[in-house]
Amino acid sequence: MKLAISFITYNQNTAKYLDYLLKSLKDSIFLAKKTLVDLDPIFFVFDNSDKDREVNKEILYKFFSDNNLDYKLWDENKNLGFAKSYNIMLDEAIKEGIDLFLVINPDVLVKEDFLLELLKKAESDNETSVFCPQ
Repeated sequence: MKLAISFITYNQNTAKYLDYLLKSLKDSIFLAKKTLVDLDPIFFVFDNSDKDREVNKEILYKFFSDNNLDYKLWDENKNLGFAKSYNIMLDEAIKEGIDLFLVINPDVLVKEDFLLELLKKAESDNETSVFCPQ
């Protein structure tokens, strides 16, 4: 199962949260992979920063490198906005045959079993297209 985990970064506003989000997602991915051996996650990140442009990228590059996780990072040198950024990432997900596309804000933490529970529900329910966790 190919899973894209997507979020948008913006200047210092997201940099202060990224370490927390990324660690919680990493823990959730590793737990889910223990049960769902065919899980193939990739991070889709769109940087909409128009100043302090390197701060988010430095955090992201270090995290993905240290944890050996796949990612794609878009950087258009300007703020394209929420909808356009996600449309670009969704187009790429379709081209790559992504099965599930997770949209998450960069200022949240997820519980360790978050992905496992979400993916089990998605696998068992073929009639639902959108899941919104609490």
